[in-house]
Amino acid sequence: MSDEVRVGKGYRWTDSDRHLYSHGFTIDNLDTKSFDEGINSFEKIFITVRGVLVDNKEDDQYDKNLQLCHTIARQISIKERKIFERDK
Repeated sequence: MSDEVRVGKGYRWTDSDRHLYSHGFTIDNLDTKSFDEGINSFEKIFITVRGVLVDNKEDDQYDKNLQLCHTIARQISIKERKIFERDK
């Protein structure tokens, strides 16, 4: 089982199965990166969604909206091939 929780400029992650548990914190600066600075599809999706959901850092829902951006971007990037598969 894996879990990711956005915390401002990065995210806490955990990964575990029956015999192994690992965790860490990854800084990706997706709270401030521009679209052109995105280095992969996950980052570009995150930045695009952030542009729609996040108005400014002073918003009461800022952290919650960053988490929502993270979750949406992760799910789309996981299912990217199926989502963007050409209709035949």
